[in-house]
Amino acid sequence: MKRSLLLLLCLAMLLAMTACKSLSDTEYHIDKSACNGCTNCSAVCPSDAIYFDSNGKAVIDQSKCTKCGDCVAVCPQNAIY
Repeated sequence: MKRSLLLLLCLAMLLAMTACKSLSDTEYHIDKSACNGCTNCSAVCPSDAIYFDSNGKAVIDQSKCTKCGDCVAVCPQNAIY
């Protein structure tokens, strides 16, 4: 019984570590042809990682991005992937 529980715990830890690694590797990008400059993404960004270029299109500063995905959820154009 203890051995089974230990094995299950090890598998759960391995799965959690794998999931965290894949999430941290995520990098969001913006399809400039789809972005309409609505500013919804920058309004919800908790790390102030989104700014707008001279054409009014959103740009993500990857060094500030925490990869939370909030911007993806609010983009009406589905321009963030």
